[in-house]
Amino acid sequence: MMSFIISLMNIGFVDHFFLIWIKAWIPAFFIALIPAYFMGKLARFILSRIIER
Repeated sequence: MMSFIISLMNIGFVDHFFLIWIKAWIPAFFIALIPAYFMGKLARFILSRIIER
């Protein structure tokens, strides 16, 4: 949702806005999945250490 609003503010609501947004969102989503996967594992590890104390 945030990327939608930011794109809307940057380029305005043009006729082909949704096509531009989807073309930008799809690669960004899959690129963001990789760090999210590793950060989830790191957060789980850190929280388990904190809870064990």
